[in-house]
Amino acid sequence: MKVKALMNFTGAVCGYPGEILDIPDNSAVLHDLLKVGYVEKLEDSEEKPQKKKTVTKK
Repeated sequence: MKVKALMNFTGAVCGYPGEILDIPDNSAVLHDLLKVGYVEKLEDSEEKPQKKKTVTKK
């Protein structure tokens, strides 16, 4: 599951504010981080990276 870190934390997983992390859905670590409010779930629309436009030179 993609989550966004809301504050600094260290342990089995480390994160800093604004960092996007991918933690397995059934992980106890994910459950604990969500429970204490260190991370927030990202919506489906935020999970998909936007494609960069490529410019070709002629």
